[in-house]
Amino acid sequence: MLSTWDGVFLGLIYGLTKLFVAYTTPQSVMDTLVFQNPSVTVLPKLAIGFIASIVFHVSYKQTKKLSLSAILASCLASLTNTTLTLLAMVIFTQEALLTIYHIQADFLLKILLSIVITNGLPEMLANCIITPLVVKILWPKFKKH
Repeated sequence: MLSTWDGVFLGLIYGLTKLFVAYTTPQSVMDTLVFQNPSVTVLPKLAIGFIASIVFHVSYKQTKKLSLSAILASCLASLTNTTLTLLAMVIFTQEALLTIYHIQADFLLKILLSIVITNGLPEMLANCIITPLVVKILWPKFKKH
């Protein structure tokens, strides 16, 4: 529904909010160790809005089906968020995670894969259900612009 740059801007706000919360009210060692790193917190969030916007607009242009386009965009945006956040954790904070949790790299990768399954997939499913409902309500207001 939004332009690509609007989506990126919202992703930036989301990432900066997550970063702010990690600094001001850390709830766990993950907040201080992982989510205070802008590469982990902000960069993946920028991609969410970008991917969602591109997928939505291309899909809607091809199919003219609002709900289908919203579902595809929300699923891929959710997958982008989970995948890029976990990938950024491996790239930018892996050594610290291995040290603090006293685990081997292969076990860390298993843990991150389990996060994809136990958190990422349910999140994606929820997004695929909720987003089309929200888009259906907001579409008349955004379509005019």
